[in-house]
Amino acid sequence: MNILILGACNKTGKKLIAHGLRKGHYVTAVVENPDQLQLFDDNLKVIGKSTLNNDYLSVLSGQNVVINVICREKTRILNRLKKKSPHIINDILPAMSSQPDIKRLLVVNTKSLARKKLMRNHSDLVKNSGLDWTIVNPARLVDKPKTGRYRLSLNLPKNPLAKVSHADVADFIIDNIENRNLIGKSISIRY
Repeated sequence: MNILILGACNKTGKKLIAHGLRKGHYVTAVVENPDQLQLFDDNLKVIGKSTLNNDYLSVLSGQNVVINVICREKTRILNRLKKKSPHIINDILPAMSSQPDIKRLLVVNTKSLARKKLMRNHSDLVKNSGLDWTIVNPARLVDKPKTGRYRLSLNLPKNPLAKVSHADVADFIIDNIENRNLIGKSISIRY
């Protein structure tokens, strides 16, 4: 399968690349700065976002699925989020909708308070896109090894102490790309 990962340079994105490659997929990673991604594999293609000039049609060619994992680190300010992140969603959704062969979209929706309104807007755009979407809502992301043991739910009660590793989120996403039962669902994941 050919997987396009947007925001592949963050911690979850790097885990997605590694897990996708281990599973034998071909991965195209779109990143802000290709020099920051120190991964090399014959099945990995890295593209700097600036080279696209917002022309996502060219990078979508031949892809089977898009994973949007654009999550800004908490040290960055909300102004930067508003400037960059919605731009990707606003550009990629129409481009995907115009491609008959690519309808699968998975979006990682982080829960930081600064992002709450922004991510609600993204979720609305995704839900109304006409694509085969799944939104993954991880608990607080932590740098721990993959356990393979996590809870999934459509209605997990909010728990500010809940957490899940970047590796387990990546594991869940890659392993469920083709899961038709998750289409049109917003899934919470945590330990």
